[in-house]
Amino acid sequence: SLKAFVASGKPVLGVGNGFQILVEAGILPGAFLRNKGLKFRNGNAQLTVQNSKSIFTSIYEQGQQITLPFAHEYGNYYV
Repeated sequence: SLKAFVASGKPVLGVGNGFQILVEAGILPGAFLRNKGLKFRNGNAQLTVQNSKSIFTSIYEQGQQITLPFAHEYGNYYV
């Protein structure tokens, strides 16, 4: 049903495990590898909004700095 939803053209946002599911289902390319040192990591990431015109980023200003939490063991995404 996820692949059918994606095929319908509706927006999809995979965050955390949701992003990993999109990759493992073959909807997005790539693979996840374990973190360096094989340890669980968590904290906050400082990001800069590069595109404020998408459905997911329209509440932010172009160039705005935002902070997002992260927590993962398989956090190395390779395409």
